[in-house]
Amino acid sequence: QLWSSSIRGLPHDWISSYLKDREQCVQIASVLSGKVKMPYGVPQGSILEPVLFLIYVNRLNSAIQNGKLIQYADDTTLCIRSKSKHDLEVKAFIELNSCIKHFSKLNLKTNSSKSNVMNFCLRQQQDQELRPAVMVDDVLLDEAESIKFLGMHLDRRLTWDDHIEKVCSKVASGIFVLRNLAKF
Repeated sequence: QLWSSSIRGLPHDWISSYLKDREQCVQIASVLSGKVKMPYGVPQGSILEPVLFLIYVNRLNSAIQNGKLIQYADDTTLCIRSKSKHDLEVKAFIELNSCIKHFSKLNLKTNSSKSNVMNFCLRQQQDQELRPAVMVDDVLLDEAESIKFLGMHLDRRLTWDDHIEKVCSKVASGIFVLRNLAKF
């Protein structure tokens, strides 16, 4: 993956040596497990983890034909648009399977319990008509009414109500703390 991302020469050798023949152990309280070799993947918890992961999966875009991918760290969002429920379900099925196959080639697994569907619909009369059934690994994904996406809370109608409410709540709690600190 490094070579195909144009990382060559000394940087390639340095990163490769960092990833090669790694061992991992777990410590709980004062008990340390035995070491286990990690033949693939990126080191979790390291400062390089997000960058290495994105390099590892950066060819995913080439697997998508009828959608747009947004990737941030280890989160992947697939955006698909359509005017009919049937077309939306077909596109989602094809594109999700392309993603799953691509991840599988990289020894990664899609976690259906951390996956959901969000259907944006600005016209109220079409709202119920356009709710697609989307599955990952034979599991029907839950449809979210709102999600947190890159720090923003989005709702199905893009009203920003949920985001404004959450931001106001955070600001109010901050003001409460500052007000109490001002007494000192």
